[in-house]
Amino acid sequence: MNKKNCKIIQDLLPNYIENLTNSETNKFIEEHLIDCEDCKKILEDMKKDIKTNNITEKNDKEVNYIKKINFKMKILKFLVILIVIIILTFAISILRNYIILSKLYKLGDSKINKENYMMIKTFITGDYIGKEINLVKDKKYLHIQTVFFMDDSEREQYMKIYEYKKDGKYYRLSKVIDDDNSSRQSLNEYDFFPNDSNIYTASIYKESFLKELKKSVFMKIRTEDVENIECYAISYENGTYWFEKETGLLIKSTKENTKLYTYYNNCVNDKMVEPPDTTGLEIHKIDN
Repeated sequence: MNKKNCKIIQDLLPNYIENLTNSETNKFIEEHLIDCEDCKKILEDMKKDIKTNNITEKNDKEVNYIKKINFKMKILKFLVILIVIIILTFAISILRNYIILSKLYKLGDSKINKENYMMIKTFITGDYIGKEINLVKDKKYLHIQTVFFMDDSEREQYMKIYEYKKDGKYYRLSKVIDDDNSSRQSLNEYDFFPNDSNIYTASIYKESFLKELKKSVFMKIRTEDVENIECYAISYENGTYWFEKETGLLIKSTKENTKLYTYYNNCVNDKMVEPPDTTGLEIHKIDN
């Protein structure tokens, strides 16, 4: 056998296997392979190597694909666990807030006799200081607010406001005393007071379950001491409210600039809730 032809055939075999040779070349190769066992064996070995390489390449692709799937599954599993943790943390926080609110409502209701109590609230800001007294007896109430402040002309003024209910109508009597002892009064009549429920209720006003649950979502509750009293500090709607843990009563508020609340049970008599004398004052009707 011509060794030169063998060399040529062996160089052409890779292309022959890949079907890259033309018909004349194929004929030349096949005729040579009939009589040449060496080239025939080389061809068979090449086909085996190619088959093995194809299988290996296929296996490598499958392994890489499985690795990618496993990696994606790990990421997905991590994200699912993370989302579950966040949801559980959020749900536990909401549940905790709701439980604390419910506890405060029950405590506040049990500690205050809503038929007879007095609440005193002191407050202070950069412009004025004041005190409010809420007196309640047998559904009668008198709300007294005393404020000391300075107007734009830096004159000192003292104002006292009485809010009360009489003959089914609501009234607000305002008395203003200037630093020169001059005074003026005004008497307004209302169909109702917007804050009427706050006058009657010493603890925070309890709402429906859904509203309370909605509150719980947006509020933050932490533990703080106020005047050596252990309290729940509740931040909600741009304000913070401090409720005594032991009694459930509101004792301080930043939203209303309140310094301190104090409560007294069964101390109000009929005379204390008598409306002020408004003889001679003109009544101004306010539509609300």
